[in-house]
Amino acid sequence: MPTSGASPGGITRGADCNYWFIEGVGKLARITPTGTITEFDISTTNSGPGDIVAGPDGNLWCTEQNANKIGRCTTSGVVTAEFVVPTPTASPSSITVGPDSNVWFVEASAASIARITPSGTITEFPVPTNPRGITRGPDGNIWFTEQQAGKIGRFLPP
Repeated sequence: MPTSGASPGGITRGADCNYWFIEGVGKLARITPTGTITEFDISTTNSGPGDIVAGPDGNLWCTEQNANKIGRCTTSGVVTAEFVVPTPTASPSSITVGPDSNVWFVEASAASIARITPSGTITEFPVPTNPRGITRGPDGNIWFTEQQAGKIGRFLPP
């Protein structure tokens, strides 16, 4: 890693055919198929990026756990928006694209999963316990883990 102390996390393939990942030092990074790494700062200092996904709109979407935000970035590395999650200290972590062409994420400390539209509207949906991981299923549902409860949850988007 170019930055000392970087701890790479979530990774996704971007619309630009490069791979984008989170660095634990408040940065997003892009690695080309030939191995060239370029880093990009996230606007909010100490945001605590957790996970990243290529959105249906061609942008990259990432969770910012410490800042309680969802960030949106172009494949040029420009952060175009950071959306504040409505529940304070929700700690958004895992993120995925849903079957409804919106981006979905877990609120690890708020016992909720949430949807963010391409325009930035966030809607929260309570779940029984604090979720950890999230993914879209081929059945049209959103699937998530409830790590502390030892369960898997399923949610049909409205």
